[in-house]
Order: sequence, then structure tokens, then C-alpha cells
Amino acid sequence: MEQFKHFRNLFIAVTLFSASTALQAQDTIVVPCDGDTVFGLYCYTNNDDHTWYWVSACGAPVRVHFFSGTIEASPNDQLRIHDGADGMAPLLFANPSSPSSMDLTDLGFVGNSGMLFMEMTSNATNCCATDNLMGASWQWAVTSGGTAGIDGRQADGLAMYPNPAKDLLNLRLPEGILAQTEVRITDVSGRTVYRELIRPGLNTLDVHGLRDGYYTVVAAMPEGMTVRGLQIIH
Repeated sequence: MEQFKHFRNLFIAVTLFSASTALQAQDTIVVPCDGDTVFGLYCYTNNDDHTWYWVSACGAPVRVHFFSGTIEASPNDQLRIHDGADGMAPLLFANPSSPSSMDLTDLGFVGNSGMLFMEMTSNATNCCATDNLMGASWQWAVTSGGTAGIDGRQADGLAMYPNPAKDLLNLRLPEGILAQTEVRITDVSGRTVYRELIRPGLNTLDVHGLRDGYYTVVAAMPEGMTVRGLQIIH
């Protein structure tokens, strides 16, 4: 019954979103809750106007983490991220008016509503596609829900448990990985609050100093960046 209610509410939310007079999402993505990561890549152009809408398949918080990207200062180019279905939802982020450009790398945000809405507009100069000033494409990863399996093991080989965590967080890397792997934990504002190099095998991180809330764990795995959603409850 609860699952039926969730999908009914999800259908209603998407229907209302589609019928609203607010800015419509050009890219609408349902984010799975089985630990899979939805990756995105975008290089904006001059006079661009684009929106994205992510909604959790199970109603859990949705997290977005940027690996790269730059944007010119507002109001020339504008990036807004909202906790909800459209541009009327609570604002999580807006790029500032100074300095002249902003690096989006390592920024991360959480939509506790189970939805995230991102909108961007640009003027006629200094864009990613045609100008060196904003040459870095936007790359991001979106996750929702908990990790898969009892120990949080995923197809990429990284296991993270328990989740939610209290004081200690276990990360297990496959023994076949030869090099150390850097792990970063960022809070909902995108600030890095924990950073450590881990080795193959079991690694135990002391996270007792982190406040209750949602975080993003980013690991530089050999095959690329791996992203996990983490909740801390003391």
C-alpha cells in the first residue's frame, strides 16, 4: 500500500509539474534507488536556456555532485538549483555575482523533497561551447536512496557500510586495486568536510565529528569517480 501511495504521489507530482506555468524541465530523469548513479554532461552555449528535473523513484532524498564545470558570474550567466519540482521550489544554490567566474567542482546539493530542479541561462558571451573563459564542461552524478546489498557493495567494487552511519564508516576496496584511492565527503553546501587516502581492503573512517544530515561520498576509483549518498545519524 505504501509503495502504491508513493507511485501515485509521484505520478501526481509529475502531472502537476507538466501542467504548471513554471519553467518546464527539458530533461526529466527518474533516479533509481538501488544505488545506481545517473551521470550528466553539459557544455552550455551562448544565449542558452536549459533545465533539468530529477525525481527519486522511491521518494528518498536526491543528491547531485559536480565533478567539473565553470560558469560566468551572475547575472551574465545564471545557475539555480531548487529542492523541488520547479523553479518555485526552495532555492538551494545560485551562483554569485563575483568573482567573474565560478568553479563548480566538488559542489554537492541534496533535495530532501525527493526532487531536484536545476535551471541555467546564459548571455551572448563567454560560454563553455565557444569561449576559453568557460571551457570546462559541467559533469555531475545524481544518486538517491541507500546503497545496494547488506554491506552496500556495488558493481564498481566499492562497499560502504553502515548507511546511515553513526561514528564509524567502513569502506572496502577490491584487493586487486594497486594504488591508494582518495575519498572525499562533502556536505549539502558542497563543502568538503572529510578527505582521506584509503587502501585496498577494509578501511574504517572516523566520522563522529560530522553532524547529522546527508552527505556525498566521492571516491576516485581506477575506472572513474564513484559517488555514494551517506546519511549520518548520531
